[in-house]
Amino acid sequence: MCKIAQESVRSSALRMAATFAMIAAVAPAASSAAEPKATTQREEKISCRLSPRAWPESVKSEKAYAEWIDRQVALLAERVKAEPAPASRIPLLLSLANLRLARQAEPELTAMALGVQAPDDARRLKQTVDKARHDVAQAASLLRKVESAPADGKLETKQRTRWKQAAESLTALASALAGLADEKLAAPGLAGLEPLLESKQADLAATARLLRMMLLQESGQTKKALADVDPVLGPPKQLPHDFFTAMLRCRMLAQRGSDAVASALALQIDVACEKWFDKAQVPEARAAVALLRMELARRWAADLDRKGLSNHAARRRAAAERIRKDFFGKDQAGVYRLLPAVPVLIEPPPPPPPPAAKTPPSTSPAARRPSSTSTASKPSMPASPGRLVPQPKRSTTQTTSKPTTKPSPK
Repeated sequence: MCKIAQESVRSSALRMAATFAMIAAVAPAASSAAEPKATTQREEKISCRLSPRAWPESVKSEKAYAEWIDRQVALLAERVKAEPAPASRIPLLLSLANLRLARQAEPELTAMALGVQAPDDARRLKQTVDKARHDVAQAASLLRKVESAPADGKLETKQRTRWKQAAESLTALASALAGLADEKLAAPGLAGLEPLLESKQADLAATARLLRMMLLQESGQTKKALADVDPVLGPPKQLPHDFFTAMLRCRMLAQRGSDAVASALALQIDVACEKWFDKAQVPEARAAVALLRMELARRWAADLDRKGLSNHAARRRAAAERIRKDFFGKDQAGVYRLLPAVPVLIEPPPPPPPPAAKTPPSTSPAARRPSSTSTASKPSMPASPGRLVPQPKRSTTQTTSKPTTKPSPK
């Protein structure tokens, strides 16, 4: 089946490429004179919104969602400040950095992966990443101090190893995101991703592959990036990162001049969304592919204009406009998100239970009399994000109360 699919993609792309190669050989100057306005046509800016699926029930807008994430980050940062024990601060600092990279940096990273980033996205991404790197550096410093003392048993040794691995992975991911925010930092970002590409954790390896391709694209190394991608289009094994990697491959093919191949591959991804995603997510995934298809059509039109094929360039622009109207009208679906932006490698430990409230002893005779039926009330542990509140255990023995009968009056 893979060979059949591969041959189908190649044959379709070759047919399209051959057609346009024949067109390109026919009187480019005459075509250019026929439609002079095509080369100066202004394209309408794409307006889209990200999927609201990630929003909590109380959130009604993307701005409110960003504010909600900021509050979660601030609450966790307060726990870090309030924790005096170094060994207890380490997992809090690591989970704080993980939260910043996985959630807080996600909107900007999604926009970059979709090719619709705003001018200020790089600055915001860098601010978030810098804070995450600071958190990880603090955790690593505390970990070195803790490791100077002997571990108390196998459990603590295993815990230290887990913290160290999380710190190394988060450092590499943060370095890669910093490279996307600042092109000068791309080289160290690429170097840090190398160990993660071979990770046994599938979602971590998929994240590293996507970030590597994005960094190579930003630095103009598209040939190197495409050499590592499987030429056969298959279903994504790790969502959402493999899906964005497949779309990025189309964009890179177009950047290398293979407009026909890139457009054919993007159309196949659009059709495959019905099989790759749950029914509720199909409109979001197709909206993401629609952004890609519009970009490819407009890029292809610009290439045709440069070759003097203004008639065919106008058709490509008309195709892009049809896609825009179909997917991004008044009732547009939210666009599929790269969420979480990086895997959740470490969860914050649950907060300690609040202290039991002390009540002053009563002086009434009834209060001094011991009661055989009263039980001391225990404070319930508050729910931690991603965790369930422990339920009280049921007693295995049940006592049944017998009804008392009153003697009948004589």
